[in-house]
Amino acid sequence: MKKSSLLEVLVVLTGLVLMAAALYFILMGGQNGSANLNSLPSLSEKNERVRVPISYENRIKKGDQLKEADLLELAANEYAFAADISKDSPLAYHRLGETYLTLGENEKAARQLELALNLDPQNTQINLDLAKAKMRLSLFDEAIALLEPLQNNQEATLFIAMIQAYFGDHNNAEKNFKSLTQSENESISSIANTFAKDYDTHNEKLDGSVIYLEALITESYAMLREYALVRAMAERILNAAPDYRDVWKLLGYAELKTENHQAAEDAFKAGLAIDELKPEMHYFLGESHFKQEEYEEAILAFERALLTGFEEELEIHRFLADSYSSLERFEEALSSHEKILKIDSKSAEQFISPIWIALSALEDYDRALSLALDASDQFPEEAMSSNLLSWVYIERKEWAAAENAAQKALNLDPNLAEAHFNYGQVLEEKNDTQAAKNAYKEAYELAALDNAIKNMAAEKFNSLSNPTQ
Repeated sequence: MKKSSLLEVLVVLTGLVLMAAALYFILMGGQNGSANLNSLPSLSEKNERVRVPISYENRIKKGDQLKEADLLELAANEYAFAADISKDSPLAYHRLGETYLTLGENEKAARQLELALNLDPQNTQINLDLAKAKMRLSLFDEAIALLEPLQNNQEATLFIAMIQAYFGDHNNAEKNFKSLTQSENESISSIANTFAKDYDTHNEKLDGSVIYLEALITESYAMLREYALVRAMAERILNAAPDYRDVWKLLGYAELKTENHQAAEDAFKAGLAIDELKPEMHYFLGESHFKQEEYEEAILAFERALLTGFEEELEIHRFLADSYSSLERFEEALSSHEKILKIDSKSAEQFISPIWIALSALEDYDRALSLALDASDQFPEEAMSSNLLSWVYIERKEWAAAENAAQKALNLDPNLAEAHFNYGQVLEEKNDTQAAKNAYKEAYELAALDNAIKNMAAEKFNSLSNPTQ
């Protein structure tokens, strides 16, 4: 055989081997990747990779778009990439710092804003944002040092007044707040008026003490979510007046909102030792226990809040439902869900959790059907109502009713992934394998990434595609 012929044969054989290998991996990917019916990237993803250059400007632009959509963690990633590309530009550091401020990650915010300020020390907004971060880290002297040079800036004056009030410089604080009450900036004038009223309320009381004034100011800090100032002022008040019940509540609230859950628990218990009939204190104590996964204690606190007259029953029953579920006390969890539905039933979506508990945890198919029928009666035009009926009928093995309900759901909303999944189960029961596969594929493609239906549909599709596996 000539060398050229041998070479041609080798090329052909190599090509066949490569094709076989590619086919093997495609088939194996279809069998093993239960969460992915198609592992290839979408056309839009491939086009983005080709068409969009990864540049500083594009990272900033994409970060701004994500921030506008309130996808703050993703926005922060884009700004971090931009800062890495152009280390001498303050904009990316500033944007990243602003985003961390919004996320409440104040230490990270301060680090990025300091980098921005080093590159652009005269930038008023960077100075203001860094001062906010310092305030929220309880570095009040450093915040004042940043704010004082910003003469005639109303936002700087506002924050200076808030810190002056904490330091007890009430004459200057009151003067600054009242100078801002007529500001053309509605947000600034509204905040200034809040504090000005605190001073007016105190001044109108002939026997009004400074501690009373500072308790009013602490409550205003809490309304503005300035929790570092709440904590600092509350601790100072309580050192002088440890029996000031409402200040214990404000301190606990600030600790709760900054995820210092044990400190919050301690503060609420101290407040309840002074007055055990304060319903809000029991409620917040329950929340602090809940956040620490102390569900038995949380339930006890929430029940005491109800007994002492807490008005927001809906919020308590939501916490109770989740607490009972976490303890696998499903009968009580379902009872809490049913109370929620009686108080505030706004959409069929609210019936999903109680129906799941009835079906999966309690195997109470009659109760599940009753809930699904209630959802259908209350929200007849919502596709989810019919879908829930289909789900319950499938569990009850009432296939004709399940099919009718699934078809109605799809007529109301052809893009409801759950309805396609349920219809697939009906078709599978009828041994219409290809139609069932199509329904599962549709469910998979329509389901969001965080929707459990996506994996369930993939598993069903792959099971029907590979029945011997």
